[in-house]
Amino acid sequence: MALHPDFPQSPYETLLPDVRWFPAAEELRSTAYEKLLPPLVANVREGVKAWRDAGYAGASATSRALLSWWFDTDHLVEQADGTQSQFRYYFAQREAVETVIWLYDVRGARDKFDLLRFDASGAVSSNMFDEDWPRFVVKMATGAGKTKVLSLLIAWSYFHKLYEANSELARNFLLIAPNIIVLDRLRTDFDGLRIFFNDPVLPDNGQAGQNWRDDFQIALHIQDDVRVVRPTGNIFLTNIHRVYLGDVPEPSLEDTDLTDYFLSPFGAKPVGKTNDSNTDLGEIVREIDELAVFNDEAHHIHDNRLAWFKCIQDIHLQLLQKDRRLAIQVDVTFDWYASFLPAFYSMVDVATSILACDREVLLDELRAVHVKYHDVEHPFSLIETKTVQKIVREHGTAEASRILDPAFHAFNKVRKDNLALFPDVRRTLDELRSRRIRLVAFTDSSYFATLRRIRQLGLVDVFERIFCRAKSESTVLFTEQASEDNLTAITTELPANETKPDPAVLKDIAKTEKTVPSSIAYIGDSVSKDVLMARRAGCFAIWAKYGVRRDPAMYEKLVRISHWTDADIARERDFVREASAITPDFICESSIVELLRILDGPSKASRQVTA
Repeated sequence: MALHPDFPQSPYETLLPDVRWFPAAEELRSTAYEKLLPPLVANVREGVKAWRDAGYAGASATSRALLSWWFDTDHLVEQADGTQSQFRYYFAQREAVETVIWLYDVRGARDKFDLLRFDASGAVSSNMFDEDWPRFVVKMATGAGKTKVLSLLIAWSYFHKLYEANSELARNFLLIAPNIIVLDRLRTDFDGLRIFFNDPVLPDNGQAGQNWRDDFQIALHIQDDVRVVRPTGNIFLTNIHRVYLGDVPEPSLEDTDLTDYFLSPFGAKPVGKTNDSNTDLGEIVREIDELAVFNDEAHHIHDNRLAWFKCIQDIHLQLLQKDRRLAIQVDVTFDWYASFLPAFYSMVDVATSILACDREVLLDELRAVHVKYHDVEHPFSLIETKTVQKIVREHGTAEASRILDPAFHAFNKVRKDNLALFPDVRRTLDELRSRRIRLVAFTDSSYFATLRRIRQLGLVDVFERIFCRAKSESTVLFTEQASEDNLTAITTELPANETKPDPAVLKDIAKTEKTVPSSIAYIGDSVSKDVLMARRAGCFAIWAKYGVRRDPAMYEKLVRISHWTDADIARERDFVREASAITPDFICESSIVELLRILDGPSKASRQVTA
């Protein structure tokens, strides 16, 4: 599943839709491309390309002038040594900006119903989207320059509102970071509005008949350091906690602002160099009459149960009361869903082609194998399907594996490309170790899947011990690859019946580690499994809320191949009901780095951390 032979080497070169990477073998591009991408992406990419080729026809004069200045005009910028060099935006940055402008300005996308017109899968419906305002999500890899995309779209919204009659965009901007670390990074770029002037964001005065630089009248407010707020021309740079309303009575899990509820045992909200004021920014942004919201590192705000989502929804509702609406929301972002499922279905598509079999029949057979071993990640489950077993009986397992090697290669390639840590994870784990906190890992995944994932994520040297499910008995012989690390020595296989949220799991781990459950802090992203199990066992329960995923299309794909029986599903529902009455001892709202706050709190730092 190598890159297309015409895939460009330069990040500045235009990347055409028909040479884009996609999660399957190249020979399946003509038949599987649209099916294997997120539902709206294929048609939107084609539409944006055609629009670009037509010279941005149909866009407003303001949009055309800005796009021409940014992407079709040569720019020289001064370097630190006084020399000048040519400046160009990466194509990924260009396409991200073009896509938002095309959807909003040319195709008139203002809500979920407008966006559904671009669905290439036929599997998306309006009830999958909770927003009643225009929201666009831009997925860009780390290092691709998301901050520059934000700066361009802020300028576009500002000038569109200023220059275009009846524009529904805004000249006030709420720029939200998930945590103090990202906030301080954004501050480096936005402080003094330097990104707008150091980069060629603002056209020269007189360009296309407008005085762009003179008209760009913006005040930057960082966190609660709010100066005079004008009706328009404000950028509020903050982390999400500052935008929650501060007058929440009787805190509970149903509140918009959960921060005080979960942090109350540990004192006031955390303080950083950009987080040290008592001004109620939440009230200020709700009082202005026009607003656009931009979320940086927005990996986690797709769920309508999250306080982050509810906060933005509340701002929109406040605007509706004034006969206005949230102008636009743009999220820039970079999971097991995102790693395993695309890889699995890539393997299925290649195998279907090789075996010349019915795809749905093969999926049924794969599910049967997963149910047999109670493991959706059962190694080489494809070999044990009825279709492939016919080849095995005639030619042997080795020959069947050779025939299906392209399918296994497709799986491995996509999995490798998609498996990644959440931001701040490695740095936080290293910090915990530096404070002599013992780190122990527990997962419901099986032995081989666990070791493979630990190695690929570069966490071999992090944990003192790893607990996972035992190897499954299989008709296929699996051998572990030789490795110079000590993972096998520190990995303990647990009985298959000990799974989340059984408290016996953590009690056994505590016994093995010669400690007691009350000295263990356990962190996980599922309330009905991780938090419930920790509370049942008497551990300190930390909810990694930032890791919650709710993608209906992906979930349906998981259910299609999962090992869950009707009894499993009924049991899961019971867990969810029980968990609804459970509250975590601490919550990591936006990043794992937030758990560092508790180290000097009442819990002290003598706990083990089990993930």
